[in-house]
Amino acid sequence: EEQTSLAALLLQRGDRRHRSTKQRACLAKGNFIADVAIIFSDLLLRFPFKSVDGVLLPSPIIQSVLATPVISKEQQIPIAFRSIASMLELGPLVQISESLLWFWIHFSTDGAADTGHNAFHATEAANVISLAQRLETPMASALLSFCGSSVNSGLFYLADSDKVGDTEDNEVDCMSNFSSSGDDDDSDRRPAAAPSRKRSFKALAHMVKVFSVVFSKLKDRNACSIFAPVSGSHGPLLPLAVSKTLNNVADFFLDYQITGPSMVWSIAYPKGYRKAGLEIDALLAKACSCLHGFSLLLQSTTKECNLIGGSQDTARTTAIFQPESAKAALSLFRLIKRIYPSNGRRNPPRLALEIVSKSLPDVKGKARDKSVRDFIFSSPIQQNEPDALPHFEQSENIGLNPSLFNFPLWILEEASDSSAAVEQDGIVEEQDFVGIPSEILRSMRVELTRDLARGPMPRMGSNNSIFKNSSSINEDAHEGCHGDERDVLARYELEVWQKVNSIIDYLCLSPGEYKAWFDVAHCLSYKAYYIRDRVVTHEDERIERDFFPWPSVFYRERNSQLCNLQDLEKQHTFQDDEVRRRWLPCIGRDLSVYLRHPWSTVSTLHDCAEEISNIVFNENEDIQEETGFVPENRQLAEIEALTFIDSLEPGEWQNAWGGLYIGALQIMADRCLKVTYYLTKQNENELRTSCNEDHVRAIQLVAEACESMGTALYSELQGSWQYGYPIHRMTQKAKCNLAGEAAAKYKEAHDLVLRSTSGNEDFNATWGLKLMIGKCYEKMANTYRLELFPVDDNNQQYHSSSSARKYEDLLSLAFSSYSESLVAVKRAEEEGLLSEQQKGGCAHGSIEVVYRIHATRLKVLLYAIYQASKNRHCFEAEALHLVSRNWFAEPVTENEEELNWKYDSRDRRWEVLVDIVSALVFCRKEKALFHRSVFRHAQAILWAPVVYSPDVKTYPLFTAPEDAVAQTNTLSNIFRCGIHVHAAKIVMDSLFDKKRAQLCATWMSSRSHRAFEELNTSEKKFDSVRLKYISARIELLRVCRDHVSLETFFSWANACPPDLPSLYFVTALDSAASRQNHFRQNLLEDRGFLRHVKRLCTMAIADVVLYQLRNAKGKEEASDEIQNTVLNGILKRAYSCFLKLNCTVENVKNWLEKTGEESFIELDALLCSFDEVGGKVSESEVLECPGEDLEADDAMNKQAMNKKLALLESALTRCKTMFSRRRNRRKSDEENVDTNTEVHASTESDVSPSKRHKKVERLVED
Repeated sequence: EEQTSLAALLLQRGDRRHRSTKQRACLAKGNFIADVAIIFSDLLLRFPFKSVDGVLLPSPIIQSVLATPVISKEQQIPIAFRSIASMLELGPLVQISESLLWFWIHFSTDGAADTGHNAFHATEAANVISLAQRLETPMASALLSFCGSSVNSGLFYLADSDKVGDTEDNEVDCMSNFSSSGDDDDSDRRPAAAPSRKRSFKALAHMVKVFSVVFSKLKDRNACSIFAPVSGSHGPLLPLAVSKTLNNVADFFLDYQITGPSMVWSIAYPKGYRKAGLEIDALLAKACSCLHGFSLLLQSTTKECNLIGGSQDTARTTAIFQPESAKAALSLFRLIKRIYPSNGRRNPPRLALEIVSKSLPDVKGKARDKSVRDFIFSSPIQQNEPDALPHFEQSENIGLNPSLFNFPLWILEEASDSSAAVEQDGIVEEQDFVGIPSEILRSMRVELTRDLARGPMPRMGSNNSIFKNSSSINEDAHEGCHGDERDVLARYELEVWQKVNSIIDYLCLSPGEYKAWFDVAHCLSYKAYYIRDRVVTHEDERIERDFFPWPSVFYRERNSQLCNLQDLEKQHTFQDDEVRRRWLPCIGRDLSVYLRHPWSTVSTLHDCAEEISNIVFNENEDIQEETGFVPENRQLAEIEALTFIDSLEPGEWQNAWGGLYIGALQIMADRCLKVTYYLTKQNENELRTSCNEDHVRAIQLVAEACESMGTALYSELQGSWQYGYPIHRMTQKAKCNLAGEAAAKYKEAHDLVLRSTSGNEDFNATWGLKLMIGKCYEKMANTYRLELFPVDDNNQQYHSSSSARKYEDLLSLAFSSYSESLVAVKRAEEEGLLSEQQKGGCAHGSIEVVYRIHATRLKVLLYAIYQASKNRHCFEAEALHLVSRNWFAEPVTENEEELNWKYDSRDRRWEVLVDIVSALVFCRKEKALFHRSVFRHAQAILWAPVVYSPDVKTYPLFTAPEDAVAQTNTLSNIFRCGIHVHAAKIVMDSLFDKKRAQLCATWMSSRSHRAFEELNTSEKKFDSVRLKYISARIELLRVCRDHVSLETFFSWANACPPDLPSLYFVTALDSAASRQNHFRQNLLEDRGFLRHVKRLCTMAIADVVLYQLRNAKGKEEASDEIQNTVLNGILKRAYSCFLKLNCTVENVKNWLEKTGEESFIELDALLCSFDEVGGKVSESEVLECPGEDLEADDAMNKQAMNKKLALLESALTRCKTMFSRRRNRRKSDEENVDTNTEVHASTESDVSPSKRHKKVERLVED
């Protein structure tokens, strides 16, 4: 009908009843028209027009409405354009086009405004709006399907083979109108029946204009609202029509002059039509957003092309649709490559690549794919030999022998020989896959897998868009992953598996890409690091005992028996064999299970454990059924380990699986690093005869691979923990082997860097490598500390520089590397190659090397002083020989005779110690946040009198503030007289000057440009460093009897967030636990860094209570009233200390039974204080002890424990009654204690209510 009558029908006034009926009839007609338009659009997509030389031939759907008969197959290609007029009546086509245009103009908001019929849309009538919205999208679909039908036929081609465009200046603007007058400039060269090239491309440009005007006006939610009845499974009708048509138009532009495989990702539109091409890509990007749910961000320098593409401010389609055919997938991939070229910096959306990949034929299960995956994911074959470190061949021509680590070398040969590839892999390449040639399909696979493997590495807690919308991550299973710590790590683990799987898909097609192998190793290593930071190790509390010159809470026994080198190495080998016999590096046959299932969530960890258990147990049953034999030792060990792990408590169970995860990930990463080294080495050998720049770059790549391997080996050595099952301390042999292999790789990297610079050393690159070489030698030297010195005729040990121990030889190499590193880093600083580190961390340039040299000197000197007097002279002579070569301030001498000091001269030892302290003070002065030198400075102060006079049996302790030394930055002679504990405390106070979330002034490193910087970025290393500082401070406060500072520090620890191992351990027991309620944890049972810090505080407070109790008992001159007041104050302090443990009497009983201990120091302090104030328990309150089935000693111990528990219950009841009310804190005179006391190395507490644990909880009184 006419527009006016239609508007009048919808808006007419009159009888309400008749008006409603007419309006409903009009709406019904509109719905009918919309349905017809949808069917018409769908039919045109499936049965399009055909075009030959620019001439339209009718579509079957159009022919059905014509009066003329159907054109025969022989008549489809006309002789001349004028013959078409007699064959086809154009009237119906004109009517259809006019009708479609009329509906679009008057039902699109902007179109109606342009025509001036504002009255139709100005009304607020709901019927008008509803009808307009109902018809808008169907009419747009029909209009665009009609306009682009000829392009979709597949028979549209161009007559000319010349260049499409001539110059950049002659750009065809599809947004402007073209004049149809004038002759073409190539009319003389084309056949009479063929249209001109210019007219053909102008027709395509006009078509693009129509699509831009129509499609860009629609919002995404409207464009996605209509589905065709037949092709609806492929997506919304309108975006489907746009995508299909414009992809064909883009192919015509791009393939006009291009042949061969390069057409898969051709990105250059012809000159003169690039602006039109950018508009096509923008419209296709909007269509992809509606169909597939991802956004393609088009970049262009022209403002016009930045604005095209339509509105994308609304939600995407709720469903994600796959391409309707392989050809559509190819077109989609070509669009992606045009917007995100391979040589560009931007990466395409991962979801886009995954959608294309799923539309291609599956190539999994072939020999090469299986070989690559088996190499990475297969478990070690031999028991207790998890990919033993290879012996690298030093031949420059061979490099690393791949047979040493079972690498399938044939896959590299296959990649270079395509004919051999088919024969070796057993692959029958499809000659044609739905019209796509096999060579194009293969090139597309390689490029697609390369793009999937590209992009940044997964990062913890990042919102990287490359993984954010990935379909392979189950969003429902990990809801809230950016809130909870466990879910954040779970997201990261899934991203790692996704990344590794994508890179391996690429390696199956291009196994010679060393960068891809390195990326796999990088992902696996970092996942192992993150899990390691969250696994609780059994002896996190232990630190070096050399900080204190007296036995303390940190004291642990060490083997000090010397033996010759051969026997020592045999002893190390025996210990290593014994440990490995009871150790499994991993469990299971397929290590990919440790990637597919995240460790961080309990549910996925249960899935992993169940899958591995099913495989191991089923394999055991199959072997017994088929052969009748018992499985091998490894299989039995795996079964026993799984059975034992399942019986553990949740926290221990999680911890055990964490060790297995780390062990498996380290094995896989080690394999990939070996392949990286082999491939880069082979590449370097092949490029020796090529140009200098290519060869230099190849050498640098080998150096990077060597440095990465050295860092991976040293990271396993760091902390001295061997992961797998069970987690255990690394043996001396394992330490020495790892350090030796790491030193070899760092040394090779250093030599390669020198080669790449043609002898002109790059100091910025070499100083860090030299520093790491020295650290490796130092680690190796520490494993040979117990080697016997040479023995003379009188069977007396002596030191001789000509027959030095291996310990001394390795330390000499370490000091030599440190010295070379110091020279190199100073040159780099002079040349301005190093940037300043403003915050705390480990990137401090030359200060790092200065500290390392003098901290090592201090450790060597103190280790010698600590030895028994029988052999101390040999250790001192050896130590002085080592530490006298690297002076911070060279001693001034007047003649050469003064250089020949006697080795046992205490003045010589004192001068070395003074020089070390000067260097440590210099480090702190130069870098105000350099915290490591503070710890060593305090250590040197404590050991000063022992270094000067090691044979003295007792040393006075100076713990009172009035005994403080005025100047602690220099080691004056006053420090020779006694142990200045208060001075050391003042030095350490600079790390604890205020309340901090991390408790002390140390920070995690954020930069990792060099190997030693990367090694310090882990949470485990951070916790280890601050635990060392905190333990030292608590011990100093204990010796100074500063219970107020101990109480304050405990409150700091309660207020700070817990460490990650503690958090994971607690939440494995109770899923409701969190960071906020850790202050209620049972300090007797729980694990982790923060628990240990708080337990050290309570033990130190209890020791101070026992000391004060002992002093109060000795003051007989005090009146009874004062005595009772003092004792009540001590009892209150002991009661408060016990309450800090957050344990009940039942918890205490369970702990005593579990550990076999008789008591612990907090319990002793409370019971002793309670006993002094007259507290007692009647025999009737003692718990009954069934002694019938027990031995006499066991029954007696049980009776004693029950009596102690009954006394504890009485003490808690009494104290609760006495101290339940809140009172103001007051300081009493009785709390002041004497500070000038003496300490003996073997002195024990005067109050010994019970035998306390010798290794962990023994506090030695002063």
